[in-house]
Amino acid sequence: MCQQGDVVVRRLGGKRVEIDRCIAPLVDALNKAGISTERCRCGHGVWPGWIHLKDGRSLILYDRNRATKPTCASTHIDLAEALGYYPPQEAPDE
Repeated sequence: MCQQGDVVVRRLGGKRVEIDRCIAPLVDALNKAGISTERCRCGHGVWPGWIHLKDGRSLILYDRNRATKPTCASTHIDLAEALGYYPPQEAPDE
């Protein structure tokens, strides 16, 4: 996992996006395989990471060697929102 702020820049869907460096290969592979992604975060070893797919599904990422294994999806959604991350349809205007 990477440190917060350690990102790579990609152009996806005509937009400039920053992707956490440690999950960029996974995000790149998903997009190359035709599985379009919208937003993602690795979690930086503090909380589980996630990748939101354009079809409405989300992939939860966790390091099986750490204590950040998901126990309840709603808990992690609440945590993500508390940290300022929102699903695409709920994103505040910037």
